[in-house]
Amino acid sequence: MSKTVVFDFDKTLTYKDSLSELFLHEMRGCKYPLRAYYVVLKVLSKSKIITVRKEKEKMIQLLFGSDNALFERKCREQAHTLLLSPLFDTLKELANTGERVIVLSASSVYLLEEVFKNLPAVEIIGTDFICRSGKIQRIDKHPFSIEKYELLSKYGVEEIYEMFYDSPSDECLIPLCKKWHKVKDGVIIKTGERTL
Repeated sequence: MSKTVVFDFDKTLTYKDSLSELFLHEMRGCKYPLRAYYVVLKVLSKSKIITVRKEKEKMIQLLFGSDNALFERKCREQAHTLLLSPLFDTLKELANTGERVIVLSASSVYLLEEVFKNLPAVEIIGTDFICRSGKIQRIDKHPFSIEKYELLSKYGVEEIYEMFYDSPSDECLIPLCKKWHKVKDGVIIKTGERTL
């Protein structure tokens, strides 16, 4: 029976936050002043005055006019510019040995689908959207913090053999794990294990 291994994506398999990088890339030229607004949204979400979900929805509206096709195209293009960490090789090795490998991330599913298109054995649970007439109405699934735990339950995951993550917001999954590895700059900096 295969073991379930869960990887976060941003700052675990990559070095930066993919959606923040996409937003910053789009805030050039006449959109440059939006950077100040983005900083305000970031402060509000860090202070828990608004949700991270709301922060992202607002920036998608401002930068892409909520146009789903445009946003998807930009995410897929960005996937080819990402610098992946050495842990990406670990993920590939695990996927090729038949383990159940899940990438659980608040990154856009469009970007994740592009990154993992040549690794069909990898399951992707990322941020997806409710759209109407080609416009993004709102975020649907948003695997961030406790929602990661809830989504794994919906996917039938009750136990994780091993998890790779970077953020305190991922630590809600530790009670499900046999082993866990905290990552910084592509390197495991802390490991924990419990006896099941």
